[in-house]
Amino acid sequence: MDVGYALRRARQLHPDAIAAYDGDRLVTFAQFADRVARTAGALRNLGVQPGDRVAVLMLNSLRYFELYHAVPLAGAIIVPINIRWNPAEIGFGLSDSGTRLLVVDDYFARVAPALSAGLPELQYLFAGNGACPAGMADYEARLAAAAAFAPDGPLPDENDVVALFYTSGSTGGPKGVMLTHKNLYANSMHGMVALGIDKDWVWLHAAPMFHVADGTVAYSLVMQGGRSCFMPAFDPEACLKTIERYRVTHMFVVPPC
Repeated sequence: MDVGYALRRARQLHPDAIAAYDGDRLVTFAQFADRVARTAGALRNLGVQPGDRVAVLMLNSLRYFELYHAVPLAGAIIVPINIRWNPAEIGFGLSDSGTRLLVVDDYFARVAPALSAGLPELQYLFAGNGACPAGMADYEARLAAAAAFAPDGPLPDENDVVALFYTSGSTGGPKGVMLTHKNLYANSMHGMVALGIDKDWVWLHAAPMFHVADGTVAYSLVMQGGRSCFMPAFDPEACLKTIERYRVTHMFVVPPC
């Protein structure tokens, strides 16, 4: 009972089905699984070891979706960072979690200097579309150069921590909630049974992917062969256009009142 089961099942049962739409590009589950395995290999090549924390500070994207699978495959713990935090709050979350590597995109690469002042040992992986900033490893270049990572040991214990999701800090500072493989696997099963997630779903990642409400769907969608598409951040007009373009069937959004 581990989150890696989702990708193992997808590779076996629906490798040629569409996993995600990335702009005009279609990504099959076989292609997605290969990118995830190479991303896990790239993380290992960057020195990430089992139990290390890998934080993600990014807008919604296919690469964020990949990291939800690649970080656990590498044996590490994913730490999705709230994109609405200020630099001090981001620094607190990174320090509190003991993050070794922070993945950023074009939008959040700009906060690296402020973070490095308080966290000089922090490493960066740039997963944006523009030029890779100096001092950061480039996601696509590292992925292309890495061999697909395949763990040769036993499967993770279901009680091993695999994710740290931080609360909003409504009672003091943010608090890291430790979620295990069993927690996220059980949540995925709930999505399949209670929500009815299946191969006919086209899911729009409109809610921020740092939030557990959207993030944990990453496993049940892959397990069942559903499709994903992405909005970097919510915008009403862009949302309607994306729904029309990809024939979206389901998504999470925040109520206006």
